Amino acid sequence: MSASSGKQVEASGGTETTSGGYKYHTFTSSDTFTVTQPGNIEILVVGGGGGGGNGSNVSDRHSGGGGAGGVMLQTVFFEPGDYPVIVAGGAGQRTQGNTSYLGGNSVEGGGMGGAWNAGGATGTRGASGGGAGGYGTGSLPGGYWGHRSGTAFGSGSNVGVGGAGGGAGEPGEDRSSRPSGKGGDGVQLTEWATATSTGVNGGYYGGGGQPQNRGGYTGYSLGRAASVSQGSADANTGGGGSSQGSGGSGIVIARYAV
Repeated sequence: MSASSGKQVEASGGTETTSGGYKYHTFTSSDTFTVTQPGNIEILVVGGGGGGGNGSNVSDRHSGGGGAGGVMLQTVFFEPGDYPVIVAGGAGQRTQGNTSYLGGNSVEGGGMGGAWNAGGATGTRGASGGGAGGYGTGSLPGGYWGHRSGTAFGSGSNVGVGGAGGGAGEPGEDRSSRPSGKGGDGVQLTEWATATSTGVNGGYYGGGGQPQNRGGYTGYSLGRAASVSQGSADANTGGGGSSQGSGGSGIVIARYAV
């Protein structure tokens, strides 16, 4: 890795904007990031959110919420060259979130929520864990860029509530009684969100999905969904889907001082 010559970084690709002394390159779909003058570049890479556990109707709370896609924020030295960008699509119900990456810097998607059944179907682990179905009381761990899911609640004929998906900023809320817990909050990056017109509700990325119609980005208290009827997370946030919703697609943003 060579040292920078002191010249300003130059690059192209994605939607380019300048704000607050930085140039931003925003990718909402897969593309190529081209660096012509090397230097240190800050990158935000968000994996796709996991899908919910496929609840039977819009008021269903018995299946688990999807885990959030991971949120990576770090500074990387880039040499001149073309760097592939992969932006994960949103995961459907009962589907694991996909990986996003920029060059060799990747972050995995969120875990899927578990469906309700008498056996307590579990979700899957991912960057953040997906919540279990109503009889599955355990919690699934998250990875380096996320957090675990919240525990579900169920006992005998009382199917209770599914587990809340873990968020990039905190775990899903544990429950030992009704109502369902909130999905874990995402990571708030207001400056990035404002400059690129992305993020949601003040600049959150990677919120966990909550059972019962709340696709995640900041959790239950602020849990607006892109689709109220299905509880899917907003596009390009990496949020987990509600128990009956889809996960949100990921996003990749690079920025450097100008």
